[in-house]
Parts: sequence; C-alpha cells; structure tokens
Amino acid sequence: MAALLIFFLAWLYYRVVRKVLKRVKPYWGKALVIVIALLIPTADAMYGRHKLKRLCAQEGGLHIYRVVEGVKGFESPSIRPDKGWLGIGKYQFMEGEDSPGKYSRLSLRPDGTYLREVDITPMSEYAYKYKPGNLKDIYLRDEKLIYVRATGEVLGRYVNISYAGGWLERAINGLYAARGNSGVCE
Repeated sequence: MAALLIFFLAWLYYRVVRKVLKRVKPYWGKALVIVIALLIPTADAMYGRHKLKRLCAQEGGLHIYRVVEGVKGFESPSIRPDKGWLGIGKYQFMEGEDSPGKYSRLSLRPDGTYLREVDITPMSEYAYKYKPGNLKDIYLRDEKLIYVRATGEVLGRYVNISYAGGWLERAINGLYAARGNSGVCE
C-alpha cells in the first residue's frame, strides 16, 4: 500500500513540474526549473552525506587513550555474562547485571568448566559500556566505551555514526515505520 502512495506522490510531483515547465517560456528558465525540481528531493541528502563524512573524520572510529595489560576480567552492566567472552587468550571472568540491581559473575575454572555466581558485588577494575544513540536523531551516534570503574577514566572508545538520509528518504522510511540508513562511518 505504501508503494502505491510513493508512486502516486512521484506522479503528482512530475505533473506539477510539467505544468511549471509549460508556463516558463525561455529555455534557460526551463533548465532552471528542471535543476530545481531535481534538487528539491535530493539536495539535503547530498549535503547530509558530506556532513556524515566530516563527522566520521572528526569523531568517529576507534580511539585508544591508554593500553592496560593483564586484564583478567571486566564488568558490563548492560550485558548478561556470557561464555563467548571467556576462554584461553580471552578473559577469565565477566560480570554483568542479570536483573535490575542484581549482578552475577561467570568465571572460567582451570579445568575448563564455568562457575556462575549470583547476587555478587562486582570486583572488576575495568568496565565495558554501550551507549546507544537516539533513534530520532538524523545522525545516530552509538558509542562503546572501556573505562576504569573506580575513576571513570576512559581507556578507549569506538564511535559509529549513521545517517538517516534526506527528507525524502526519511519520509519514505516513515511510511514503513523504519529508520533509514543512508550511510555509516567506515
């Protein structure tokens, strides 16, 4: 149904531009009308992609401020402890929130089995945090942080910015109740 609406609006736009072209007499005026008609739905999208490149160069990507060695485990309040983080060459324990206000710790034992401790006080020196952006923003900024729990000092961050598109792209995506993605930081 939304596709029919899009086709109808495109047809209506074409008809309006055609009427304007018939009223304009000089050829340079007709050329100007065509250029303006093409820019109305696309100019802000082109500018938005250019601005996205600039934002990515200034803020996006991986930023490492300090490297630490010998980290045995970490806390992630937003992630439930998972075996995927643990193993040889990885971490020995992970702490996270099982339910609001209740933390658990998943540890790798020397024999290769796992131990889950529930309702603990976190002991990790370092923490991982994911800060999602606001979906209503045209430039959605997601951030992943590694920081020292005691001081809040940020050791590293990864910032990704995605662009929702120009006004026409956002309008079409709004018909489908979706957030468009017209570009992200590379």
